[in-house]
Amino acid sequence: MKTELFLRQLGPHFSYIAAWSYLGIPRPASEIHVDGFDGCKLTSAWDDLAPKGPRVFPHGDECNPYICASDMIAFLTDVKLYKSKLKLLPENVKAVWADYPFQVEVRYLDVGIESKYTWYTDQIIETAEYLARPMAFLLVDELATMVPESVATEERFRQMITTMRPYYDLADYAFSRDTAFQKFDSLQDLKKVRDGDTLVYIGPKSKATAEAVSHMVDVEVLSAKELRKKLEKTTTN
Repeated sequence: MKTELFLRQLGPHFSYIAAWSYLGIPRPASEIHVDGFDGCKLTSAWDDLAPKGPRVFPHGDECNPYICASDMIAFLTDVKLYKSKLKLLPENVKAVWADYPFQVEVRYLDVGIESKYTWYTDQIIETAEYLARPMAFLLVDELATMVPESVATEERFRQMITTMRPYYDLADYAFSRDTAFQKFDSLQDLKKVRDGDTLVYIGPKSKATAEAVSHMVDVEVLSAKELRKKLEKTTTN
């Protein structure tokens, strides 16, 4: 495999590989919060991390304060390096944060440990048992099919949903419960639903799907409007 292709496919592994690298040195016991990742193949790094019980947060940068903070620090590190015209090297990362009142530790994943972060099989990592529970899932009717294709495609509609009130409400709901949320795909995500999760629907087809799932597992089923009222009531109280 060409290097650029390997790095492109390795990208989604970043969140758990960062956690694995950090825990390579003995640390005090604590919860491990990992940003969501899909489609990643099994690696020795995941085999090492999984027994420690990581909590996986899909869209963690939108509903988990620790993951959000780590994203901001990563972004600011990039900005500081760029403004100082410094390369992404361990000593430079330490230098740009040297004046701040916190410890900076840099761990470099080099070729010497590539056997840990290189996948050894095409089998995909199953994250269902590690998801931050209770999960909230957003089910949305394919509204894009109701308008001419020249006006809106399904891809454009999926992007639009992430800018609408129900999506933000779901992120707030997950944040308030220290859990996670994600959009629901009937083919891929049905096996992820567990007792205690919440299914939030938009549209009659999605409502029917959510209610059908509730016949199999003990879940809470809410419309997007009902979720908003629930959040408003919680805020008022």
